[in-house]
Amino acid sequence: MAHSQQHYNALRELFKGNQWSEETILAFCCLIEEAQGIPSTT
Repeated sequence: MAHSQQHYNALRELFKGNQWSEETILAFCCLIEEAQGIPSTT
């Protein structure tokens, strides 16, 4: 749960202000890839 919550919070921070740059898009892709590797708790 802690890892998924950290990713959720990081993604919320990226979406804040809705300002997308190449750096933001790269960070978003990295967070999504990491989150996909987290095993489901259900």
